[in-house]
Order: sequence, then C-alpha cells, then structure tokens
Amino acid sequence: MFSVAQKQTLLRRFPWIVLGIVTAIGIIGLVKIARDPYMSGALYVEVTYPAAPLIDVSRPLEKRREFRLQIIEFMDYECPPCRAFAKKLEALEENPQVEIRIANFPLSIHKTAMPFAKAMLTVPDDQFRFIHKQFLEIKLFDAQIRVLKLDQDFKKKSVADRQLIENRIKSGLRAAETYNVNSTPTAFIYRHIDNKLFKVIDLSKLSEVVAVLSK
Repeated sequence: MFSVAQKQTLLRRFPWIVLGIVTAIGIIGLVKIARDPYMSGALYVEVTYPAAPLIDVSRPLEKRREFRLQIIEFMDYECPPCRAFAKKLEALEENPQVEIRIANFPLSIHKTAMPFAKAMLTVPDDQFRFIHKQFLEIKLFDAQIRVLKLDQDFKKKSVADRQLIENRIKSGLRAAETYNVNSTPTAFIYRHIDNKLFKVIDLSKLSEVVAVLSK
C-alpha cells in the first residue's frame, strides 16, 4: 500500500507521466509517417523486386526500339479511375523516351472485368492500341456490349488457346500479388539505364515523376 505522501507525489506527477506517454506516441507516429511514402507525400518509391515479371505480363500500346522508361499500368477496363487515368497516359504517348505497357488486373467486383481481360489478350499486337483506346473512350455500357461479343469469340477458340489465355491472366494476377497491387489503376516505372523499378504513389503527378526519372 502507498502512504499518503506517496499518493500525493504520484498525483502530482501523473499529468507529466501522461504527457510523456502522449508525446512518445506522437513521435512514433511522426516517424512512421516520415518513413511511409504513402503518407509522407512522396510521388514514387523504389521497388526492390526485378522488373522482368511486370514486362512479361504486360503489352505495349506501341512497341518502341529505344526508350529510357517503361510505364506498366495494372488496369481493369470496367474501372472508372482507370478510364480517367488513361488521359494521363495519353499525354505521355508522344514522349519518345517512354514506352507504355498495359497489364490486365480484372477486379472481382466488376462483372465484365474478366471478359475484358480475355478479349484484350486475343487482340493482335497491331490492333491492341486501337482497341484499347476505343474501349476507354466510348461509354462503358457500349464497351461492355462489344466485349461480350468478343467473349463469345473467345469461347469458340480451341481448348488449348483458351487455356493459354487463362494462364496469361493467372500469371498477371500472380505478378500483381507479388508487387502488392490491390487496386486499379496502379503504375510502375522501369528505368533501363540503371535497371531500377519504381512504383508511382501519386498518379495525378505521373508526368512530373516521368520527368524526374528521365534525368
């Protein structure tokens, strides 16, 4: 048991003890924020994984022989933010230092996401850019009607062809899991000069990130 004098001493010190605890918690929180790129205001963060798996599961909008950067976007054609983000990418299409690549990441919450993914994997390389942009520019409902027709074409393919496409989708989903992709759009930038891979944190500043990483 505490004596009366000890109790009075504790009561006098109690506010300072509480203040010390609150201050410590606040400092720990600030350190976490400073270290977390998503909370610190960073535009991008370097990724330690190799870029090769992302290149393997994506397709270029327009294949280029020489470039400094490759932008790999994980997207879902039914995702409204992806349709808005397409404008950001469009602004970079004329940049000769950049190759833009698309990786399918069909979200389970979207009914036509998987048919979109399958359909786009059946499109020949020379038509991919045109159909990709067409799907994003027309109204979503019209795009869904068209993709359902393409889905019927997919079902007419041989078992081997369908299996090949489904395996490519699974490979993309595994890559997305490895790189902690859990929403769309998600963008990575691979810089060839030093083989470094970056994840774009602030997609609204994509052009600024490209300008910095191009130097």
